[in-house]
Amino acid sequence: MKKLLLVMLGCILSLPFSTNAEEMERKNFAEIRESLLDKEVLIVGGTTLDFHGQNRLVLLSWWEVQETDTGFERRRVMGSSVHASADYRGEFGKVVAVSLRHEREMDAFGDPIPDTAFLDPSFDVFVRMGDGSIITAGGYYWSIQAFSFVLRREVDRIRDIVMHAVDELQGKEVYTVATSRIYSISASVADLTGLSRLSRERKRIKLPNLTTVVIENSRILEKEFSVITRIRTLDDELGILYLDLRTKVNREPDSDQLIDQLGHGLLQKIPDNLSEREIEAIKSESIFRGMSKDALTYSWGRPDEENDWRAGGKQLIYGRTNVYIQDGVITDWQRL
Repeated sequence: MKKLLLVMLGCILSLPFSTNAEEMERKNFAEIRESLLDKEVLIVGGTTLDFHGQNRLVLLSWWEVQETDTGFERRRVMGSSVHASADYRGEFGKVVAVSLRHEREMDAFGDPIPDTAFLDPSFDVFVRMGDGSIITAGGYYWSIQAFSFVLRREVDRIRDIVMHAVDELQGKEVYTVATSRIYSISASVADLTGLSRLSRERKRIKLPNLTTVVIENSRILEKEFSVITRIRTLDDELGILYLDLRTKVNREPDSDQLIDQLGHGLLQKIPDNLSEREIEAIKSESIFRGMSKDALTYSWGRPDEENDWRAGGKQLIYGRTNVYIQDGVITDWQRL
């Protein structure tokens, strides 16, 4: 038996997209194994710096693995914990085994419970990399494919849609609003794609609402599985838009949706349903009674919290200000 060291890409259970069960196809373990086994996958895990200043994939721990004729056997190396090298990020590997994370159970008659009986189970995926080492992603089907790796066919599908959207966007004039996420032209790839949201936020810049900007060009970051877009204001101020393509895995965005998402809240045109008063309020980042909820979002952004309030109304919390919505318009607000 050949002993191998493998690195586990973490049991990350939260999802970077909607967790509405109706939007996800539920899978049993037999279907999961068939969809992954012997498939090529792209490693897309996030990165961070370790204590020695080395760039590493996150949430990894060492295991000792023995490869047998029937698969893989492993045991935890107690007291040992290390991050895998970030060099694996952006590399393709091949899935060589898929296993449940718990021991196989028996039914009341002493027979093994079939794979089809395990619905949305937690499992491990063993991936052999080009250098012969084996890494494994642990968790659930949807989270593993969002945080750890992406099937090659999904990579190709998303890349095709992105390329079409990029062509559609180039040279377009769009408009900023409070939800637009624009970063300084000085932001590096590491700033935008690293694990630390704080690093990204430090590079965020704020342009006045409804500023006209022109989409200059976009670039797909193959290794980071993301796309960046350069914009320019009419006053020649430059900025960057960033989109993590892992959030599109197993989703079905069409080109129009992806164009909006590449723009991170930028408006392709000023909506026809906005009144002149609402447009002026958005520009001045103010609100008024009777203003629509959409106009509020364009003016102030998304609330920190949203609560149901009195007969179908909403209470939107922005810092120390509570805004009250009824039938889609602002009825009042209160500063605490």
